[in-house]
Amino acid sequence: MYFGADYYPEHWPRERWETEAEMMAAANINLVCMGDLSGRCWNPERECSTLPGWMKLLPC
Repeated sequence: MYFGADYYPEHWPRERWETEAEMMAAANINLVCMGDLSGRCWNPERECSTLPGWMKLLPC
């Protein structure tokens, strides 16, 4: 069974990201939606082609 949450790391200081991930794990959250509102940062037509800092959290 999946237990998920939306998470917006761009709203929090980078220093909190690890703590927040630990809190989600402690709450047995095993599915996290991130980036659904950050598409504007990936749109070169809007002169914003840099990826948000939280993208470094994702494995490649």
